[in-house]
Amino acid sequence: MSSPPILPSHPVFGAALSNYPINRFPMMILGGLVVALGGVTATWLFGELPYDWAPPAAMLFMGVVTGLTGWIALHRWNWEIILYDFGFTLREGSVYVSFLYNEIESLRLRAERVAYFGGRYKRVLTSITVITEGGEHVVIGSHYLRAAELAERLQERVYRHLRPIIVRKLASGDAIRFGDTLRLSARGVHESGRDLAWKDYGGYRIGDRQLALLTMSGEVWFSQPLREYDNLPILIDILKTQRKDR
Repeated sequence: MSSPPILPSHPVFGAALSNYPINRFPMMILGGLVVALGGVTATWLFGELPYDWAPPAAMLFMGVVTGLTGWIALHRWNWEIILYDFGFTLREGSVYVSFLYNEIESLRLRAERVAYFGGRYKRVLTSITVITEGGEHVVIGSHYLRAAELAERLQERVYRHLRPIIVRKLASGDAIRFGDTLRLSARGVHESGRDLAWKDYGGYRIGDRQLALLTMSGEVWFSQPLREYDNLPILIDILKTQRKDR
């Protein structure tokens, strides 16, 4: 059995850890279906033409269909993400971006189980949104092979750097963003001009793909879908700590 090829190191990001190419199988199946549908369409469109015109017209039509399908497939064929010791690179066609882990301000994870054909086929769709300190948003979808592993390893690398920074900023009195409108500080939770002091915080609840923050009386003070929170594992750790400290 041949061993997998060794990925070259990056001059800035260090040694390569793993790579995640696009899943080409669905693309090949879809391309084959498009070409087959094109053949059926060509037969329907040009079948009634005179014999001298039908074959050239059908060949021209199929050439256009096959050429466009091949161009789209080739444009996506080389999509790949490579994780390194200190950063990652993403290539999608002619687009190439690279980030150090310490340039990333937050991650947003979305993992959703979907079923097809009456529940006979199930899969987990995973996507992760990378938000950098410069405000750039990069969405990594589930079309990559081993997308769940990619999301897990990317979070591990980013949070290894980000967690102590957030803890230090909270201790110094800064308000840390954990959503579009949600902030946490040493004083409590802040959202769109509202404040919930830690002494009035009653815990959190997760259900129906939502995370709700509760008051001491058990009322929902704030709630939104899990996928809209920034750095969700770190947020939950802080919420747990604040609940235990009282």
